[in-house]
Amino acid sequence: MITRKLEKFISAFIRTSLAAKYGFLDQTHRKFLSFALIIYLVLLAWLSLMPASNFSNSLINFKGADKIVHGIIYLILAMLMFLPFIKLKQKSMMKISFIVFILASGYGLLMEFLQLWIRSVSRSFETGDIIANCIGVVTGIVLVNIISPTLFKNLP
Repeated sequence: MITRKLEKFISAFIRTSLAAKYGFLDQTHRKFLSFALIIYLVLLAWLSLMPASNFSNSLINFKGADKIVHGIIYLILAMLMFLPFIKLKQKSMMKISFIVFILASGYGLLMEFLQLWIRSVSRSFETGDIIANCIGVVTGIVLVNIISPTLFKNLP
């Protein structure tokens, strides 16, 4: 039941931003999505480089919770990067999937190296975070590739 409601919500959200004639985002929606992606990247950088002490009393407080958060954050990033290309043919989707994987995972790797180099943030480079980021990116790409054909089959 929750999955069905989530699918309906995602479908309604994405359908409202697609140009009906071509199945691609029109110029206005493309600008909005680009702006949203930039805001998300800045927010992600800010959260990644903020001192670790700010997260000590978080709501999710068990061993490995930060890895789950990393995965979810990078899943969302991958989906945001993928939205403009939602109606491409399957061959093109594979190319876009690879590009999104490289860009989103590369961004996560960059954030980890910045945590290593900027000592004042009291954060550390963790291989587990990189793995969680990559798992989140792959999950986002797989979800988009599974969901998009069923959600957008009626569009021209």
